[in-house]
Amino acid sequence: MITDILKTLSDPTRLRILNLLSHGEMCVCELEYLLGIKQSNLSKHLGILDRNHFIRRNRVNKFVFCQINEEGLHQYDFPGEILSLIQYEEPFCTDEQKYRDYQASPLTCDCLPILLLEDRLKEKRG
Repeated sequence: MITDILKTLSDPTRLRILNLLSHGEMCVCELEYLLGIKQSNLSKHLGILDRNHFIRRNRVNKFVFCQINEEGLHQYDFPGEILSLIQYEEPFCTDEQKYRDYQASPLTCDCLPILLLEDRLKEKRG
């Protein structure tokens, strides 16, 4: 059990996900946008976090929302301590700024899939 928790927390992307979810529930498309990773990669990490009881996922129509599972996260003291320490390091500081910018913007979850598609098309062209 403890080795599964350590493996789960050893991945920077999963720590970035937990750090963003510490602000509250988010849609998968919001996480994809904020982290700048593809949905398939994000889904893999969310599955690992879910199986190890760090997050909960809830489907509402076509959207999947994720939130921290407080009981799972705090079954040991150290996961919470790790999250409090990483917020001062990169790339977590950049994620925090992007999250604040997103919250202050008029963007909504409905807009993000279009923006993500546009970004991917630019990457292929450029």
